[in-house]
Amino acid sequence: MRELRAARIARLTFIPADDRGRVDAALQAGLSDPHRLLTDASRDALLRTLGDHLAARAAESPAEYLALADREKTRWIGPDDSDDIWRLPLFYHERVTGRVPSRTEAREALKAMLELAWAEYGVRIKGVGVGDWGTSIHVGQTREQNTSLVVAFPAVELDSYWDATATVGDLRYRVPRRSYADVLRDNGSVVYAIATTVAESERGVRYPLVSRWYWDPQLHTWHCSSFAMKNVAAHIMWY
Repeated sequence: MRELRAARIARLTFIPADDRGRVDAALQAGLSDPHRLLTDASRDALLRTLGDHLAARAAESPAEYLALADREKTRWIGPDDSDDIWRLPLFYHERVTGRVPSRTEAREALKAMLELAWAEYGVRIKGVGVGDWGTSIHVGQTREQNTSLVVAFPAVELDSYWDATATVGDLRYRVPRRSYADVLRDNGSVVYAIATTVAESERGVRYPLVSRWYWDPQLHTWHCSSFAMKNVAAHIMWY
């Protein structure tokens, strides 16, 4: 399966990641909402949100991502948040920069990691895969209490293709203003989206970029549940 996955990624057609019009068209073409769970507003918001995140990762500097973080409906983690929430950001920040950040400076800590990622790790995206195996967005609905949202692709082959063995998860310096549990409690169910795009970094590394989102009807926004790179082992992931 790994060889099949690599062969398909190698044959993919890529478009420039900084061409917003073509990226938006690829996202729209890859959207699957078989149960018609999306309204026009939530559909437009989903495509816009995914496009914004790809554009921020394709920008020449991390400033665009920080601006995106500031305007999204999230809050920076702080001193009142649990040790569990801070565990990974503190661990990797010290590991990468040699400095332990203060729990009052989540935004500054993220900015430092982004600047390092752009300068040293070559994480800037230059290409976005198109077609069925390049970009896929699956929309579903659940009443489950957990936020993993792992059941996205019912076909075994497709699931195995996206879910490569090596995974680099997100370092969460910010969290949604309303949690998955809040949305489930208020609505009885949660509409979610799982988006996968095969990205190509500026160093020519190709990998599936997988993000999971849930729709908040009260705030009219898609909250990020998780963000991960698949099939790579030497990148910094961030959120």
